[in-house]
Amino acid sequence: MLFFDKNNFCELIVALILSLSILLFLIIRGATNIGVILLSLLGLILLIQDLKKNKLNILSGHFLLLSIGFGALFVASLSAQIGRNLYQISSLDGPLRIFLGLFIFILLLRIKLNLIYLLSLIIPISLFFLFIDLTFFDKAFLNNWGGRYASYFVDPNTLGGQCGILTALNFYFLITQFKKKILLDLLRLLGVFSGLALTFYAQSRGGWLSFICIFIFILLIERSIIYKLLKERDLNFFFYTFALLTFCILLYAFNKTQLLARTASIYSEIILWKDGYPNLYEGAVYARLAMWEVGLLLLKEKFFFGFGENHMEFSILKYYESFPPELQEPLNIIVKTGPHSDFLAKALASGILGVFGYFFTILIPLFFFLKFIYCPLQIPRDSARLGTSYIIGIVISGLFNEALSLKYLCSFYGLLIAIFLASIFKNLHSPDSLGSLYRQ
Repeated sequence: MLFFDKNNFCELIVALILSLSILLFLIIRGATNIGVILLSLLGLILLIQDLKKNKLNILSGHFLLLSIGFGALFVASLSAQIGRNLYQISSLDGPLRIFLGLFIFILLLRIKLNLIYLLSLIIPISLFFLFIDLTFFDKAFLNNWGGRYASYFVDPNTLGGQCGILTALNFYFLITQFKKKILLDLLRLLGVFSGLALTFYAQSRGGWLSFICIFIFILLIERSIIYKLLKERDLNFFFYTFALLTFCILLYAFNKTQLLARTASIYSEIILWKDGYPNLYEGAVYARLAMWEVGLLLLKEKFFFGFGENHMEFSILKYYESFPPELQEPLNIIVKTGPHSDFLAKALASGILGVFGYFFTILIPLFFFLKFIYCPLQIPRDSARLGTSYIIGIVISGLFNEALSLKYLCSFYGLLIAIFLASIFKNLHSPDSLGSLYRQ
């Protein structure tokens, strides 16, 4: 018998590791990485057992497509290294963490835990703990980032992007799990407050945009629930709505200067970039636009296999003199701090192979989420909508920051995608769900 069939203690261990991996994601360095490795090892054991018993149908269309989705970046990075005949094992570490999500997916298929309900508890707690930690204990951001919220290992742009996404997911839980238990509603409301504060004080415009885009998507996709609550004139719903609006108004009133300073220059910087203003590096918006321009020019030089991830500066600095003066400083920024974009990071590191790997990593999970986004069963439907929301946030955030480059970010992405996909497949009762993955 498989060790998950009768042993509830093992499921408790999985739930504990899963919870801590999410809870400590932005609080303790390496916590998510360790959790993902442990969970993937358990999943690998299950995979070996299933293969020995000829139970898992690894040739099914769904399983092959999921394997490509989890492994695309790893295969692309490795193939590019083979094409360059220059091997950098450390650059495979991040893509490997996403690939480990496949084994976590296999593991989570076999446990009875309600993964979406668990997320609806852990995410608000995580956001609240992170807010307390950064506000009262971890003061690194005061000196290192000019007052922008950050931690000892998470920069403001990454913190703002991830918190914006998690806050929007938490808002989804508040809407869809509404009035089931009043204490849990208050916990999720507290999570939204904490997340909004974290996202705002990180001052990442990419994080703000990620939250806004997911927020609009949730309002549209769950409009029937919202309309029903409005029609019923539910007092609790009106109270939470009033509390959220009051919090946002107060946040704006006390931080109006900061907000205007971060947003007022966006339009003018875009116009300056469009008109070819020479000092593109002086503003964050048009510095990023210029880095896109530089990145696409560099991609032409190493179109198929890229420059590699490690020591990229030595490979691209030889093109410095060939660039016009207004693009030389953006080139320096790419060399020193990276291209500030997932797409450009994969393109420069692994060429067109990296671009395809990135697209497959995003689009294949999104295909399954969209397929079940209107499923009549609640858990698969919620999982699909949460997964779609998460993908929207990762893509938007990835336009302005490297959301799938660092190891802990890749680990977290692989973990959440595995949770959402497993919640869909294991809660469907039709021939095209688990029946296509496991032999009956």
